[in-house]
Amino acid sequence: MTERDNARRILQAAVDLESSSRGFLLSGKHEQLADYHAALQFLNRERNRSIASVDRGLSLLRESSLLDALEVAMRTRARRIEHYASGGVESAVRSTQAGEGKRATDDIRRLVGVYVADRESKIAALHAALGWRQTAVVCLIIFSAVTTIIALAFAHRQIRRRQVVAEAARAASNRRGQELAALVEMSELLQSGVEAKDVRDVVAHAARRLLPGLSGWLFAFNNSRDRLDLAASWKGSSVATPANSTEPPDHFAPSECWALKRGRPHHGDPSAEGGGLGCVACAATGSGLCVPMAARGEVQGVLRIAFGAGAAAPTVEQTALATALGDSVSLALANQALRERLRGQALRDSLTGLHNRRFLEEVMAQMEAQLARDGRPVAVLMMDLDHFKSINDTHGHAAGDAVLRSVGLLLIDQLRRSDVACRYGGEELAVLLPGCDVAQAAERADGIRHAISLLHKSNPAHGDRVALPPVTVSIGVAAAPQSARQLADALKAADAALYEAKRTGRNKVTSAPTRTAEPQPPKLEIVQAIATQ
Repeated sequence: MTERDNARRILQAAVDLESSSRGFLLSGKHEQLADYHAALQFLNRERNRSIASVDRGLSLLRESSLLDALEVAMRTRARRIEHYASGGVESAVRSTQAGEGKRATDDIRRLVGVYVADRESKIAALHAALGWRQTAVVCLIIFSAVTTIIALAFAHRQIRRRQVVAEAARAASNRRGQELAALVEMSELLQSGVEAKDVRDVVAHAARRLLPGLSGWLFAFNNSRDRLDLAASWKGSSVATPANSTEPPDHFAPSECWALKRGRPHHGDPSAEGGGLGCVACAATGSGLCVPMAARGEVQGVLRIAFGAGAAAPTVEQTALATALGDSVSLALANQALRERLRGQALRDSLTGLHNRRFLEEVMAQMEAQLARDGRPVAVLMMDLDHFKSINDTHGHAAGDAVLRSVGLLLIDQLRRSDVACRYGGEELAVLLPGCDVAQAAERADGIRHAISLLHKSNPAHGDRVALPPVTVSIGVAAAPQSARQLADALKAADAALYEAKRTGRNKVTSAPTRTAEPQPPKLEIVQAIATQ
């Protein structure tokens, strides 16, 4: 029960107290006192509760004016009833002042009304304050919702951005993996002993995967390292070359390349504003990147990547890929050159520059097969320098080595590309002349003999400072199938002819005897003619 309701009950009890006592005085019936006693009991209880405790009871009863008015009302009504019981109505009327009970009841009604009005005003103010607070709470809820939505949107944007970054990183990682796989595949192909002619296809295939859409050229140093020759090229599909562009030259000098001069990648663009530093390849292909290729402490060549006229400078990624491509190719070229040098050292004599005996045996097997296939003759010259031991003893081993080098250079200069000259052992030399019979080989052998006899009148061999002593040579000549059916037997016949030349005076050419022709089986026509007779 609220305090306002309780105040109204107190007011009602005061009214009941007044009306019930007045009804009893007018009628004299004790039944009229039932409401009086109930109201009196309620008011006494509420008064005692208010006095006994500050926490319980109606708060308005703690006001002294209302308590006094209640005391006056209850005391007046009780005195009237007592006087009525002892002296009747007149005694009851005399016992109280005129209008005293009514004034007490009016005071109670006024005080309760004031209290109720005050409570209602406070409740109204409380409702107003509560409404403002509710509005503030609603605004706070709306603000919190908007803030939450903004925070969620920002979080979603951050998550999306991180997803984009992660996807880009994943794509870049996949691209790096593909590029690494292409480089590894190219390195495996280049390191698998490919020939020089295969480098073109391997490099072009890898470059199209690593730098799609871009054209490129690979220039490698020649043997004398005085120029760079075009070794490989490939065409891209997305490079817009200038209208007056041409193919790069087949070769150019190292001094014409800025990448070689600087020793690092160089971007040349002749069409750039103010001009750009570039080599002849840059002038032909427009904007591009030149990457020097070095391996094993030696520059192997230059890799040229064309980006087209007016193109932007290559990115860091493109430069890194071109450099990685150049490094792999340069290592392959260095290994290939090393293999060629090792093969040359294994098959060539280091002193004379001629092939060695091992190479002679390999070539003889090939020429033996060719002889059996087409029957073309192969001549063999076996040569031995006369009195070579006395040259070493008299003039020293340096002079002997100079003589061997000079003879080797002379043979290389006078022989055909198809001829094979070898150092057979010591001062003994062997020459294979495919397509020559004994007579032709003897004529050529005599020219060689005469040239060797004049070596001491010429300049020393390249790199030698020792004057050459006079030297002569004895030569034995044989040919297959004239001197022997097999080329190996012809070599033995030429060796025998050599010893015959040395035995009969040296500084001469001796030919092996021609073998006796074997009887041929009768032709089929002759056999048939004999059979019909």
